[in-house]
Amino acid sequence: MDAYRQVHAAAMAAFHARTRRRRGRQWLLWAGAAAAAVAVFAIALMFEWTPPVAERSELARIERVVGGAEEATGDAWRALGETGSPLTAGIKLRTLAGGRVALALAGGGSLRLDAETEVMLDAPGRLYVGRGTIYVDSGARPGASRLQIVTPAGTARDIGTQFELRVADSALRLRVREGSVSIDRGGRSLTGGAGEQIAIDAQGGISRDVIEPDAAAWQWAESIAPRPTWTASPLPS
Repeated sequence: MDAYRQVHAAAMAAFHARTRRRRGRQWLLWAGAAAAAVAVFAIALMFEWTPPVAERSELARIERVVGGAEEATGDAWRALGETGSPLTAGIKLRTLAGGRVALALAGGGSLRLDAETEVMLDAPGRLYVGRGTIYVDSGARPGASRLQIVTPAGTARDIGTQFELRVADSALRLRVREGSVSIDRGGRSLTGGAGEQIAIDAQGGISRDVIEPDAAAWQWAESIAPRPTWTASPLPS
């Protein structure tokens, strides 16, 4: 983890030093691309990192699995565990073609993975998405855990909501069903509200569109919806 932080800090310092010498529209385009490149490298490092055993707190449990899905701590991938199995910090998950997974998050809320998606559970309230599409329902009850979702294309933070996030290399698409979500990318912050879609391309270009809460696009997430939310209990020693 220290190596990741050192590399990320050095890369960001170099990025900020160069951007201070730039101005105007060209700077905006370059900033988005440079920040995305740094993020891609940082995410790659995180997917290679395995936390010490003492840091592997329980972050989620498997609620539903449809089709092929795998998990790994390190580089050895294996079939995803049974329903109810705990998932701890540092575990990577990936769905295969046609596969979907629903997780109950510690503290409330659910996380759903569409086909061909890869994520890593890093710490309470933080998730890394390397590729693919996820759906988050942070839960209706007060105090439900808020998620910070780090991707190669930017960092999303939910503000009590339901939303979908799709990652493809340095491009990102956010669809907000309820509530609102903020995205940080290249020093800029964007906020998407209910019924809004925001797309950010690899060059940092931004487009906004409308997505209805009952649109067919949400059906994949509804098809893998988990049972009622669950609150984590300590793992046996």
